[in-house]
Amino acid sequence: MRKLYAILVTLLFVTSVFGVASITADLGYSCDDYYRISRTSAHVGDIFTMSLHREATSDVKIDSETIGDINDEIEAKGGLPYQIGPLELINVEYFKEDWTLIHSGFVKQSEMGPEFSELVWIRWTFRAVSPGTVILTNDECGDTVTITIAPKSTPMNFFMKIIGFGKKK
Repeated sequence: MRKLYAILVTLLFVTSVFGVASITADLGYSCDDYYRISRTSAHVGDIFTMSLHREATSDVKIDSETIGDINDEIEAKGGLPYQIGPLELINVEYFKEDWTLIHSGFVKQSEMGPEFSELVWIRWTFRAVSPGTVILTNDECGDTVTITIAPKSTPMNFFMKIIGFGKKK
């Protein structure tokens, strides 16, 4: 009976150590500052940016696609532009900690040289191409951000509204 208790206590100790270690594991970035997005709503044709901490690239998903998957698809396609839902990725820039530009333009992972050793921030520039929503998630931080793309209003729409055309019945 003592052996059984000893085994159970040891097992409980080992599992609690692994449980505490996984909870207190360092992400390599702060959940308060793993990304910077210029705005969460835009109209079709607008351009906006998302700057992402390099360490967070494995944790962040854009519409259920990881950043790594998107990079792989861009490499396979042969470069930019790349469509992600209602957005089109048109440029990628790589920065140091102090926001000094390392390189502008998409670079394959295999082609990153020694100048990328100080890489901390990656800025993606998007163009909104159609109305819709894009959801950014970070499961590690439990964070979700929704980017809404609205249709572009034209002067003709304003006059049509005054006259009464275009109303749904």
